[in-house]
Amino acid sequence: MIGKLIRYAFKYTILTLGISYLTYNSHDKINHFINNVKFYTHFTEEGFVKKDHGFDLRLVYELNGKGNLETYVKSYSSNLPVFQRNNGIMIGSPEYNFSNFTYDEASELCKSKLKELPDKINTKPNIKKRALELIYDLFGEENGK
Repeated sequence: MIGKLIRYAFKYTILTLGISYLTYNSHDKINHFINNVKFYTHFTEEGFVKKDHGFDLRLVYELNGKGNLETYVKSYSSNLPVFQRNNGIMIGSPEYNFSNFTYDEASELCKSKLKELPDKINTKPNIKKRALELIYDLFGEENGK
């Protein structure tokens, strides 16, 4: 009786572990298949990643030379780093992102940054300039006539 119970528990434990192992190893393929079925009739929005490629994207975690975690998005054959910035995450380097902008996007970015530029310039009045303006106002041509 106890032998049958042990054999029964052992048999279904091995079966459960086998199914779990196969599911874990095939997770990416199963997920890809489910997404293909789920979004089969839907089109990809213009400018977004195509369905075939989008379903293959995944996160990759690596330890750097200091033993710290780095996160990447695996895209085609390259890993794009994921950075944390003030307003959220940034995927890829600034150079990589800028090189992928359309002409209109790059123009808009440059225009918006040029508008912010005067705010970043030191706006303290130049003392020498103010002194010369004062001297000109006091002794300039208009007052000297």
